[in-house]
Amino acid sequence: MTESGSLQTFLREGIGSFSNQSLRYGSGVYGADIFDCIWLPYNSENWSHIRTNNSIDNDNEFKLPENVMAMASVPTDPDAHMNISLTGLRITSRFYVFLHFSEIQELDPNDTR
Repeated sequence: MTESGSLQTFLREGIGSFSNQSLRYGSGVYGADIFDCIWLPYNSENWSHIRTNNSIDNDNEFKLPENVMAMASVPTDPDAHMNISLTGLRITSRFYVFLHFSEIQELDPNDTR
């Protein structure tokens, strides 16, 4: 938040990105970000990357790029947690965190999440 109390973007991260580079999904790109935002990769050496080629239903006010929502990470050890950390911040910093999920893995009839 700024001193006036308005919101300010801190970062946008794509968990499960297959690239270690920042990605910009400008207009004209399949699954483009209509707001032309820059997405930073967020990965861990303890995670595996997965993706789907199926269409992603992301018809909501956030208008997230389909190619970001088609990628994800899963823990390499199925019993492990997935921790996400922000470092180098003041202890008084306040954040509103928005997490967006899409179903990209087909479950077998007896599987649960």
